[in-house]
Amino acid sequence: MSIFAAALALSHFRGSLEDELDLIAKESGLPGMGVSVVTSEGETWSHYYGVKKAGETDQVDASTRWHLGSCTKAMTASVICELAEEGKLDLSAPLSKVFPDFNVNAGFEKVTLRHLLAHQGGITPNINWGMLKGSLKEVRTEAMKQILESPPATEVGKYVYSNAGIVVAGVAAERATGETIETLLTEEFESLGMKSFAFGPTRKGETWPHIEGKPTDTNGDNAPVMTAAGRANMTLPDWGKWISAVLKGFNRKESGLANNYFKEIADKPLGGDYSMGWLVLSRPWAGGLALTHTGSNTMNYCTVWVAPGKDFAILITTNTAGEAVAGTMDKCVSAVIRSRN
Repeated sequence: MSIFAAALALSHFRGSLEDELDLIAKESGLPGMGVSVVTSEGETWSHYYGVKKAGETDQVDASTRWHLGSCTKAMTASVICELAEEGKLDLSAPLSKVFPDFNVNAGFEKVTLRHLLAHQGGITPNINWGMLKGSLKEVRTEAMKQILESPPATEVGKYVYSNAGIVVAGVAAERATGETIETLLTEEFESLGMKSFAFGPTRKGETWPHIEGKPTDTNGDNAPVMTAAGRANMTLPDWGKWISAVLKGFNRKESGLANNYFKEIADKPLGGDYSMGWLVLSRPWAGGLALTHTGSNTMNYCTVWVAPGKDFAILITTNTAGEAVAGTMDKCVSAVIRSRN
């Protein structure tokens, strides 16, 4: 994008949009919020509102890290697609072949990594993660035994959102490489120029988690075993770099992500509306294909909408969760979309 074009893109969002977003956030009781618009060339506009912790004065800004929750799933899926492209994993292989050292229940006979990444594997949504004890490797091994050696909890081939299924997919990546999923994600992020990421709760001085706008007593998070499913945190500009890579891939530009990742998303080979960490939909304002996902560890919330045909995406983060937050994010997304028309 030329400097002139970038300036036009920025000026398009000047004016009342910031005021409208601030009003939505204030009326909804959000402590802090970050909103960004990116294209395949990078961030074109951003806006920040509020504070890192309710009752304090430290403002959120471009250097603030936010928890992405389940928006980590798309990142894990891209790592697995990269390994499949390298021949280290087979998206179509049954789980018994992927995990020959486990007594995989016969009910999973036809389940593949592709099923897991579409939430169609029949795997329980969650197990009691907090009861698992030991080193990270021991905990993930025990989780695999509980998940794979039990019968399917839901109908294979039917969409049932499953954190446990993504954890299994992440362990498949670990076994194929000898590296942890944290290391594999780190390598992916660093290759895209991302520097501000971590896994787990945001660090001291970053956003503090809230429930219904009120600070929690502790800065908690999902259990470490769940990294593949939802433990990434980073600044909004760094998340934007990853989303920009997604836009590049869909627009046939060098993205730094595996080519088969985009084909899997667009083709949805198992049917349904979910593939590779994305709800895959169609929206007129997006020019057709639209990808979306939300993320929450019950104390933070984020949402992203990607419009490959229009080459732009909207990313929103906040440091609170609760019943009304999803509706608040929808209002903010709608405001940004209206501003483009």
